[in-house]
Amino acid sequence: MTKPSSANATAKIVLAILLLAHTATANAAEVKTPSVVAPGTALNAPALNSYTDVRALLNDFMTKNNGPIEFSPHGAFWNDMSYKQFIEGNLPEVTDRATGKPLKILVVGNARESNIIMALRGTKGSMFDRETGSIGRMPPTGPYMSDQVINRLADWIDRGCPDGQ
Repeated sequence: MTKPSSANATAKIVLAILLLAHTATANAAEVKTPSVVAPGTALNAPALNSYTDVRALLNDFMTKNNGPIEFSPHGAFWNDMSYKQFIEGNLPEVTDRATGKPLKILVVGNARESNIIMALRGTKGSMFDRETGSIGRMPPTGPYMSDQVINRLADWIDRGCPDGQ
């Protein structure tokens, strides 16, 4: 059995360090980079203070990203609903596939339990889970709303869905 040279041992150590550095960099990039997120997200956008603001946010997202909403069973439902219908009503033409019951759009004061937020996030373990859900994340083909935009809508819901003009 021959003893490895010190140059050979040094080369192996350098290779191991480079491999670890590459793996750490790749993992860090993987954590920070969302899969398919829509462009044009404003990080310091103002809070939504009315249903008019909510409609504008949803329409702006669909317009900027050429969302094929016309192929969905519900269409751009927010444009056809009053404020009261939006905060108290169900998603048009969409039911829970397990129970057949209609799905409420949102729960006033509770974004976390609101179907619109779970659908936009693709909430794990829900019917909107991108991998296992019966409905999946919305919009189904992407691009998906950024967390910053979804958080603005969630904040509006958590604040009780204010409709101040």
